[in-house]
Amino acid sequence: MTTRRLRFLRHHLGVGVATFCVLASSTAAFAQDKLPSAVSTAEVAKQVRSSLAISKVPKVLATPLTKMSTDHVDRYYSTLKIGCYNYSAACTFGSAKAKKTLVLLGDSHASMWAPAVIPTALAAGYKVVVLWYPNCPAADVTPFNLGRGSLDANCVTWHHRIFSDIAKAKPNVVILSEATSLAQSDASTLFSPEAWQSGLEKTITALKSSSTKILMLSDIPVRSETPSTCLARNLTTVQTCTTPLVNADPALRQLTAAENAAAVAKGAKFVSLTSLICASSCSPIVGTHVTYFDTNHLASSYAATIRTAVWAALVKAIG
Repeated sequence: MTTRRLRFLRHHLGVGVATFCVLASSTAAFAQDKLPSAVSTAEVAKQVRSSLAISKVPKVLATPLTKMSTDHVDRYYSTLKIGCYNYSAACTFGSAKAKKTLVLLGDSHASMWAPAVIPTALAAGYKVVVLWYPNCPAADVTPFNLGRGSLDANCVTWHHRIFSDIAKAKPNVVILSEATSLAQSDASTLFSPEAWQSGLEKTITALKSSSTKILMLSDIPVRSETPSTCLARNLTTVQTCTTPLVNADPALRQLTAAENAAAVAKGAKFVSLTSLICASSCSPIVGTHVTYFDTNHLASSYAATIRTAVWAALVKAIG
């Protein structure tokens, strides 16, 4: 296994339930930043279009390269730091009297959208519940946990419990989001698109009702190297760190076609937000933002900045 692949794998390792319980029991409070100002949908489109022309790292970045490794969800929502395994107060946002409820469900690729979804959904009158489990996708499958070196039975147990809880709660909207690159069914086998689609269809069937709309967010393009690391070596040749929409490494390719097929088959809405991140390929910088904090997660500051455009896409899908 190459050094590059090992670095990538480390970004896919999560924490188990036991670790979460220990950390959650701490009385220490996490520092929390104020959300950055939102950029208009038109301005996001303009910045993405021009991103491939950026040659030098801007003198002033929204988040300095040396701070990018900390630009994840707990920067703005400290209670989402480890995971959200149930309908807890720490992972619920908005008024208990809200007439509409939106659930954001999946793995860390669900939580990374929280800085875009939470503030905009609250402004639209929703109560927001975030339910995320490290390395446990939205698809109802039994994933191989790369950190533990075994199948993750806890993920399956969590799925079936939380699906039941969601069905009883009858939220108005459930947004599914997940990582699909390097999704393994055992130690040496990647999930097939067919198996992944089947797992997602089970999830959608378990959650969908006449009162609940399901949105399936497409997985985002994955990078072979963390942008801040690459940019530190290429301060005046930014596009050296650009990545294609589809990673050249077959193991790092997403199962987006399977996500789309599952949504279509089960009457859910498939939503791709890639155009808010990438043009014909993915520059590491859009405007003054480094868009990813590692190889496969959006920087929270960027997700928060594009929240108006994200919400516009979600509203269009919700109908």
